[in-house]
Amino acid sequence: MTDTTTATKQRNPWVVYGTLLFGLFVMMLILSMNPPAYPAISADLGINSAYIAWMSAAYSMGAAVLSPVMGRMGDLFGMKKILLFGMGIFAVGTLLMGIAPSFAVILCGRIVQGLGVASVMPACMAFAGRFFPPDKVAKAYTVFGAVCSGGCIFGPAIAGWLCTSFSWRVMYNASAATTAVAFLLPLFMMPNVPIIKRERAKFDVMGSVTLFIAVGSLLILPTLASQIGWTAPLSLLLIALFVVFLILFIVVERRAASPLVNLDMFKRRSFVVPVLMFMIMGGFTTAFMYYMSYYFTAGRGLAATMSGTWTMVFFLVMTVCATVVSRLLAKVNWKIVAFIPVVAYGAGSLLFGLCSNSTPVYVLFIGAVLLGFGGAFNTPLPTASAMDGVSDESRGGASGTFRMIGDLGAPLFVSIFVPLLSILEANPDGTPNFAASFPKVSMLMLIPAAILLLLAFVYPSHDPKQDQKPAA
Repeated sequence: MTDTTTATKQRNPWVVYGTLLFGLFVMMLILSMNPPAYPAISADLGINSAYIAWMSAAYSMGAAVLSPVMGRMGDLFGMKKILLFGMGIFAVGTLLMGIAPSFAVILCGRIVQGLGVASVMPACMAFAGRFFPPDKVAKAYTVFGAVCSGGCIFGPAIAGWLCTSFSWRVMYNASAATTAVAFLLPLFMMPNVPIIKRERAKFDVMGSVTLFIAVGSLLILPTLASQIGWTAPLSLLLIALFVVFLILFIVVERRAASPLVNLDMFKRRSFVVPVLMFMIMGGFTTAFMYYMSYYFTAGRGLAATMSGTWTMVFFLVMTVCATVVSRLLAKVNWKIVAFIPVVAYGAGSLLFGLCSNSTPVYVLFIGAVLLGFGGAFNTPLPTASAMDGVSDESRGGASGTFRMIGDLGAPLFVSIFVPLLSILEANPDGTPNFAASFPKVSMLMLIPAAILLLLAFVYPSHDPKQDQKPAA
């Protein structure tokens, strides 16, 4: 192994980190443009709106499933190379969507977009954990979370303007060009980060294949089963593929000399508990964004811009509150901090659960503030805890594994809770009554809030004041 003392020094890590985060900001901005374009895409290509759910599943196939793979590639070949590859391939995927002649090509573009994100996010997370001193790591992860949420603030509004004034194709083509320009900043400003070499550090091909099939089957299953039924042969086949290849993956990783995923991480409470909290909080956030869209437009008959404004406020609060989170993580034991987002999510769920068709709109925006405040903890707290103690040579793979498991929360929550909006309190003719079902489903969200509370009680303790003490 090379000397990690010299390998992990950077003259000014914030400058290099900024180049990484700028590319991530652009990608998050573009990704947040997707939902406003969905109606125009379905109308232009003549597809049923129900199939739009496949765009989310396709993206998750790239972003979640491939995160450990690309994180491990960063460990082996260097952060800069994988970062530039990710930004470049993201631009290609976005352009592919802009020129797509069919929905199948758009799905391919979404997968490629996901691959780009799977390359960039683990690189940013690994850099923060490797090159910042212990007392600055939590702050670096907080900035990372703020950039992710900040990029989503104005994306929907920009997308609405481009789709209305021009077309959804112009939106994607312009986004691809923007990504290509953003590619130049890390290309010229980011130095080549030294690789920490290890003996027999070979890429785990079999682990990558078995993991892709296992997790990919799990991601596709909810969307497909909601359309053809859970007992359909194809749904049962996906269940079988998930179980069989998950077992194969565990066997392969146990025998691999340089595994894609270090399964010993799952023996550590300091990794398992934070990643589970990250998964639930991410699913919490995504589910409520879906809920509000249906409740505002189909339930209350309000303009779609109202839903967009609610989303913008939500992300704005997440971004602004990042400074609060940063200070808390620098001064307060992380186990205590873990209870704060639980309270925010629980209060937001209860508030929405008490809503009715006549609830003032400002009350709904109070809920956006509560959820946004809770969401501000989503990335920095679990990430800092899970990466604490991970060796430098394994940070890329560990970061990718963390993102993969955490990113499963969004599709799982959407597949479990969002369909309940159409089922609970339905009209006599079977049509959904979103105004009546929204508070019912919001009350059900107290169940994952209760799980978060249990996880907070067993959350790993970490005193940040110890990080500020000089090494002996």
